Amino acid sequence: MNVNYPDAAVYANFARKLQVYNWRFNEQTTVKKDDIVKFKWFSVRDGDKDRILGITVFPYRNGSKVSYRWDSNIACQINSGCNFDPSAAKRMQDMVKSIAND
Repeated sequence: MNVNYPDAAVYANFARKLQVYNWRFNEQTTVKKDDIVKFKWFSVRDGDKDRILGITVFPYRNGSKVSYRWDSNIACQINSGCNFDPSAAKRMQDMVKSIAND
């Protein structure tokens, strides 16, 4: 999504409002002030579940661009469909949009 604010300010919103996810294997995702692309994993509470949300922010034209990925544990079986939850996807999208434009 495109955001009308500078990338450093948008990234700071995510860092301030969300809890950083700590990987068991101690992944280092240090973001420096002058990094063009800023990425970090966060832990997000979604109802009764904790989800892992990866946020990428980078400069784009006169603002910034935010992309995200989240762990949803989708499983698909032949002839029985998938357990994809569109309402969870919408909640994640709305939350990312809200924080990015705060």
